[in-house]
Amino acid sequence: MNELELKLLKLMAERTLLTTPELKSLLGEENGLDLALASLRQQGYIEKIESLGICWIVTKRGLQAIK
Repeated sequence: MNELELKLLKLMAERTLLTTPELKSLLGEENGLDLALASLRQQGYIEKIESLGICWIVTKRGLQAIK
């Protein structure tokens, strides 16, 4: 897991539910965000929820990964 992925997991653990624009705002439009989100999702650390828009949540596995 790289530094950006770890940052993302920690943010999601604190806030529970975040949209991609919120993540970009919090991280300052950091490059590689889409790749990091895809990697974390592939590893089972986060999940995408779609209702009125796309939101991201951290999974139990993701919480365990940052401990």
